[in-house]
Amino acid sequence: MQEFNDTLTKTKKTEESYRTRAKLNIENFKKEMGVTTFSEEDASSFVDWTISKKASISKSYWRQRKAAGVFFLSELGFSDASNLLKETDSQGAYTYRTKKERETKGKTSATKAKKISVDDEKKIYAWLQKTYSSQWSKPTLLYLRATVLSGLRPCEWEGSEFNDNLADENGKELGCSLKVINAKSTNLRAHGKFRHIILSDMDKDDIEIIKGHMRSIKKHMNINGITFEKYQKEVSRRLSTAITKIWPSRKMKITLYSGRHQFSANYKAAGFSRAEIAALMGHATDETAGQHYGRKKAGRKTGGLVKALNSEVQKIRVMIGDGPSHSPRSKKSNFPRL
Repeated sequence: MQEFNDTLTKTKKTEESYRTRAKLNIENFKKEMGVTTFSEEDASSFVDWTISKKASISKSYWRQRKAAGVFFLSELGFSDASNLLKETDSQGAYTYRTKKERETKGKTSATKAKKISVDDEKKIYAWLQKTYSSQWSKPTLLYLRATVLSGLRPCEWEGSEFNDNLADENGKELGCSLKVINAKSTNLRAHGKFRHIILSDMDKDDIEIIKGHMRSIKKHMNINGITFEKYQKEVSRRLSTAITKIWPSRKMKITLYSGRHQFSANYKAAGFSRAEIAALMGHATDETAGQHYGRKKAGRKTGGLVKALNSEVQKIRVMIGDGPSHSPRSKKSNFPRL
């Protein structure tokens, strides 16, 4: 009898642990996704959200998180969501890392710059222009500059389209634009499958940078037969070489993603609202750019500025909120024509 009671007590403790863990995860889900209810549809979205976190946690923690979710969703009566989570394996979660491995990974992330000063950007471009005899110098210059100008994730250039004259939902012509496939749309971290970046207020030279960058990608993929992944890898390698040559002892390394951070900083400094920046960067909420991307004090007001579609700004879930942005003033780009 004593053995039975011990087992029963342990089971109750386990179930209570599952409830506590699952409730905490659901609250985090609701906060991140901007929802206040937890309906059957929300439960399904919660499963997708939980699965999207898999790559950032260990397999052992994934098993605990999954078990808690399966138990609590079933207890709430959401059997379909519970079964879907139950059928999801641990593939994609990382295996346990030693302390040394975790420290090394952290140090690597900590050495990636979240801004690019004007002087640094010019020095990089000057070095790359001097080495145009190298196959990857010009593509690298175009890639980095186009990313600073547009805010795209480096991987999002694949499949992006240039449109000479975009029209909004009312038929109003907005000028040239980029149509971008949001990289995070499949795990609910974007405001939709696509976003549109209106370029019509930009300097013509800057628009040519973006068009030249897209032509370079197309040329290498269609004519030279390399994959986009190979193209991005070669450009990243060339940029790393440039940074090492220019600043041999510098610890904070500028990467392609630093361009996206600088874009965020520039638009914060220019007075764009959090929702506008989120729409331009492909985020689901107005919180992400504010917490994880380049800071306002690192921003600079140079060149014409891009705009987001009003309809896409309206899709942003407001987590922080702010007042309306003041009208940003456009300055002529101080970077040389190519």
